[in-house]
Amino acid sequence: MTSPIFHVSKRVLSTGKLNKRLITEKLKKLHENISKQSKYHLGYPYNLNQNNGDLRPFMDFFLNNLGDAYAQSNYKINTQELEREVIEIFINMWGGNKQILKSTDLSESESESEPPEQPNEPIWGAITSCGTEGNLLGILYGREACESTGSPVTLISSTESHYSISKACRMYKIPYIQIKSQIQNGEIDYNELEMKIKNIILKQGGSIIIVVNVGSTVIGAHDNLNKIINILKNNKIPKSKYYIHIDAALSGLLLPLIHEAKSYHFGFDLGADSIAVSGHKQLGTPIPCGVICTKKQHMERWAAGTPSEADYVNTQDSTISGSRSGFAALALWYALQTQV
Repeated sequence: MTSPIFHVSKRVLSTGKLNKRLITEKLKKLHENISKQSKYHLGYPYNLNQNNGDLRPFMDFFLNNLGDAYAQSNYKINTQELEREVIEIFINMWGGNKQILKSTDLSESESESEPPEQPNEPIWGAITSCGTEGNLLGILYGREACESTGSPVTLISSTESHYSISKACRMYKIPYIQIKSQIQNGEIDYNELEMKIKNIILKQGGSIIIVVNVGSTVIGAHDNLNKIINILKNNKIPKSKYYIHIDAALSGLLLPLIHEAKSYHFGFDLGADSIAVSGHKQLGTPIPCGVICTKKQHMERWAAGTPSEADYVNTQDSTISGSRSGFAALALWYALQTQV
C-alpha cells in the first residue's frame, strides 16, 4: 500500500502573492502612511512617543510566554522572568504588599468601626494583550468566586464603564445592571448603587461583581472605591457576597502617584479583588498590551479546572489565552525601565 500523497492547492498559494519589488513598495507606502498618521494623531489616549530600537533584535525570535508566568512551561524561548518583574511593579503600586482594607479617607469614628487589619494575601498577575482581556479575566474570576457561594451573580457598574464590561457579561451570561453616573464628573451614583446592592444581596439573596472605573474612556470618570467599600460595610454585606474588579485601563499607572487624588486611590489594600490596566496608553509600547493582577485565591479557583489535555505544556491554565506574547512582556519591561 502506497503512502497517501497530499497535494497543496496552487490556487491558495498564489492568491495575493507579490514579488519582492511589490512587497518592498507596499511596505514603504505603509510606513509612509503610518509615519504621517502618527505625526498628526489625536483623539486616542495612546503614547506614540516610541523609541524601541533596543528591542529590534528580539523580533527575530518567537517569544511565547506560554501559560502561567510563575509556573514555567516547557517552552523555553520566553520572557517570563521579565514578565514577573513587571507584575511585581504593579503589585507594589496597587498595594498588594500592604494590609487589606486599610482605608485612606475615613473619619475617626468610621476608622474605629473598621475591622482589624488582615494579613497580606498573595497577589498573582499576568501580562495581557490589552485592557479588555484584563477585564474579561477579572470578571471571569469574579463570576467563579461568587458562584462558588451558591448564589446567583449580577454585575454592577456605571453607565460610563467601558464596553468590554457588557461584552464580558454577554460572554459569561451574567445579568448586568448599569447605574447612572453623576452629570458633573461621570462618577457612579452612590445612592442608586446602594439601593441595588440592598435589593440584590439583602432581599434576593444574590451576590454581585462591582466594576469600579478608574478613568473611563470618553470623559475620564473615576469612581471612589473607598465610598463603595463603606456602602458595603455599613450594610453589613459579607465579603463572600461581593467581588470588586477595578477597570484601571486609563489611569491605573497615574492615579496611585498623584497625592492630591488620594481620596480616589485604589488597590488591594483598599478592598480590590482584581485590577486591570492598559500598558500601551501611558507607557507607549509598540504593541497593545496590559496587566491583570488579582488575589491568588481567585486565580487558583479558576486554574483548578485545568483539563488534563493541557498537561503537555507543563503549566496551569490560569489565563484566557494559552500562548501569550513574550514580546509584550519585553516591551512593557523596557518601557518601565526607560520611561518611568
